Amino acid sequence: MKKFTLVLALLTLSLTVKAQARELECGMSEVRAFNSAVTPDENAWTKADGRLMRITMNQALFALLGVQYGGDYRQTFALPKIEDIQLNGQSYSYYICVRGIWPSGGTDSANTGFMRQYAGNFNLDSYNERMLIREEALPIERYPALASILNRDLVQDNSVLMPTVTLPAVLKNVPTGTELNNILEVNGNYPAYQIACEKGGVYFALGKMREPENAKEIIVEGMAGISFGGVTKEAAHMYECL
Repeated sequence: MKKFTLVLALLTLSLTVKAQARELECGMSEVRAFNSAVTPDENAWTKADGRLMRITMNQALFALLGVQYGGDYRQTFALPKIEDIQLNGQSYSYYICVRGIWPSGGTDSANTGFMRQYAGNFNLDSYNERMLIREEALPIERYPALASILNRDLVQDNSVLMPTVTLPAVLKNVPTGTELNNILEVNGNYPAYQIACEKGGVYFALGKMREPENAKEIIVEGMAGISFGGVTKEAAHMYECL
């Protein structure tokens, strides 16, 4: 009986660890800032420093990035090069997910109302996610959970507004004006007490909520701007995963 109990406990632990690993698995070509004191999972994340990558060893990532950020298109391609940022005196460095989930419509662990950024060229609009490439109003009856999270000035006339968002990442190895893809999770996990996140990672939300138990809010004025129809809205909220 004791042996059976031990086996059951180990199996439960294994399943829990695997579930947590799936929750934290990044989307390929996803870009995220991490506290410079933290090194994210090196099997998944690589510093977004413009380095050259071998096409033969990274074919899936190459399919997403191409040579938009550099490379010879025959043997190599480049990662985006993104400046470090300073938030309240703390340095944060950008990384790109080089081994992860193919970005085809989100994951069950994504947080409703939170944004992610991706490098490369693709269309990711789906039931779970919306690319913030154009301003639009979505019917509130389709997104009640999202409406309860968004800043109040993004919920109007029975609609939820998909705004223009300016996040702090600055690309250095592309023409001026080229930006990352901002993607909003519209149908995911409801971020009640905790959010699915990786230690040291910075997460942006389009709504203010009770501060998650596993994250702290970073308040820096003007760092994550939001507008709709040319009108400035309440800024996005930043959280660092603990």
